[in-house]
Amino acid sequence: MVTLCSISCALFASFYIHKGFFWLLITNGSVMVNDVMAYVFGKTMGRTKLIKLSPNKTVEGFIGGGISTVIFAYYVRLFFIFLTKFCLDVSSYF
Repeated sequence: MVTLCSISCALFASFYIHKGFFWLLITNGSVMVNDVMAYVFGKTMGRTKLIKLSPNKTVEGFIGGGISTVIFAYYVRLFFIFLTKFCLDVSSYF
């Protein structure tokens, strides 16, 4: 009985911790990738000013950060599908 309870609790905890890790990585990672890539694109290719309120923001940085964020989220999704293919039901994630 103790063994059955400990195994079921471990499986339950690993499922929800794993699912939470996906959302943590997607949200925090997307914000970090957007900030870093907007800076890189803005510094390397930025010519057109975005807004007068913040003079260092450029349209090129805004677009480059957005595209990089979409690419990051797509590859994180593929990574988690690959990671969970053999252990968990993937349909509950997406």
